[in-house]
Amino acid sequence: MRLQTKLLLTIGIVLLLAFTAVEYSSYQDAHQNAVQDLRGQAEKVRSLLMAFRRYQQQVILKHNIEMDEVHLNFLPAFALGKISQEYPNWDNSGFSFENVSDQPRNPEHTADATELEAMAYFREHPKEQVLFKPFKNPKKNGEEYYLYARPVWTEKYCLACHGKREDAPKLIREKYDTAWNYKEGDLRGLLSIKLPAATLQARAWETFIKGATLHFIGFVCIFLAVIVIIRRTVTDPMSLLEQGMHEIAAGNYTHRLQGFEGEFAKISEGFNEMSLKVNEQQSALQNLNDDLERRVLLRTSELASAHEKIRRLNEGLQHENLRMTAELEISRQLQQLLLPKPHQLAAITELDIAGFMEPATEVGGDYYDVLQHAGHTKLCIGDVTGHGLESGVVMLMVQMAVLTLLENEVSDPETFLNIINRAIFANLQRMDSDKTLTLSLLDYHQGRLQITGQHEEILLVRQGGTVERIDTLNLGFILGLKTDISAFLNHLELQLAVGDGLVLYTDGITEAHNADDEMYGIERLSQVVAEQWCLGNSTQIQQALIQDLRDYIGSCPLMDDITVVVVKRVI
Repeated sequence: MRLQTKLLLTIGIVLLLAFTAVEYSSYQDAHQNAVQDLRGQAEKVRSLLMAFRRYQQQVILKHNIEMDEVHLNFLPAFALGKISQEYPNWDNSGFSFENVSDQPRNPEHTADATELEAMAYFREHPKEQVLFKPFKNPKKNGEEYYLYARPVWTEKYCLACHGKREDAPKLIREKYDTAWNYKEGDLRGLLSIKLPAATLQARAWETFIKGATLHFIGFVCIFLAVIVIIRRTVTDPMSLLEQGMHEIAAGNYTHRLQGFEGEFAKISEGFNEMSLKVNEQQSALQNLNDDLERRVLLRTSELASAHEKIRRLNEGLQHENLRMTAELEISRQLQQLLLPKPHQLAAITELDIAGFMEPATEVGGDYYDVLQHAGHTKLCIGDVTGHGLESGVVMLMVQMAVLTLLENEVSDPETFLNIINRAIFANLQRMDSDKTLTLSLLDYHQGRLQITGQHEEILLVRQGGTVERIDTLNLGFILGLKTDISAFLNHLELQLAVGDGLVLYTDGITEAHNADDEMYGIERLSQVVAEQWCLGNSTQIQQALIQDLRDYIGSCPLMDDITVVVVKRVI
């Protein structure tokens, strides 16, 4: 959508909203004015009728006219009733008036329900002089009407015909049985003037249409003026600017903008200055390109010579990569060969053991082992920092040290771990390596379990599947960091009943991330262990743990080695 269209559409919407608001307010004013006009008209009619009524009363009283059937027609209330009946023959607007009362002497002067409510209102509020309100007229099929009501209070001269019956003229006394015994100040009735709401609405609508027509013409003129102003001050200059940009885009950097005023004059000056600088830079760029072509030709010959050297180096690297790949494969196979075999685990009759290890690269840094010696079962779990060939070598050194100490019948758990640390520290110094590792050693014999060494938390699982988390932080120290760690070593003893067991793992499991970068975590691991413990043997539990981990991480790669060992006492 072009800028001109956007501006005109926006301004048109604003003017339309303003026109709507103005006309809404105008209609409200027209309606209110029509109400006031009708009320004023009713007030004038009331004044005329009251003047006529007062004059008739004064004439009758002044001249002491004797009442008979003829002069009865000149009584104010009687005469007003006849005038109200005649009035519709001269005015077809629906406007009507009547003297009404709740105690009428003539049935046609009986107050209807709306007029009775008005009389009740004036009795409750005797100081009020007028009541003006809308109502549904039942005599006109429920059409909307307005009631203009003024109270008629009993005055002193009214008592001649509405006071005591015996004091009234003979004809009045004999003709009427109602409307007697009034006192001065009593409410005698109402002057009821009824105005059709349709007349009011017609007047309001007529006034509104006249005003709306003038307003519409004014808004149209404003909109047309805005169109002219926008075209002269915005869209035409913008079109010239657009043409200039197309010229620059086409490569005509000598094009200049002229004939602008106001802010667009400053823009055109900036545009012309930009075109001049672009032209200068284009010339400089062409010179640079020419120089670059010369340098490229020179460098091409040099690169051709270097390419031959790189090709020969790549051939050498390919042979070296093949050699290193073969060495890594041998190390990986050696690492896998040293893991406990299923038949070795099955030979441990008291315990049902299942282990799993998967390195993140060809050679991992995780370590676990299950060894049996002199009736004791030694469970080992560790994690060398990093992974790859160097970490795998450290893991092999730990495995050899553990096996050597067992064969030499070193039984004290703290001495056992301190000797391993000294051996690993010495070798790491010789290798000039900064590798370290965490290592926990667990010794099981006839239901008694000893734990020493610092590693991840150990999950102790009771027979019913209740999981207890054992913190190993205070049971040891990081291996390979210093020569002697005996001051940091401690051990913990537990009892394993039949059905109890352990879950050992490395941080590659708990710190595995899913696609939302959320870790698997020790809480989820504990929950899965608790759910699976009573559903199968150690192998089934281990498989369920690994499957849940893979489901959690989805397609995300493993960033660290993962190891888990499930131990369950069966007898």
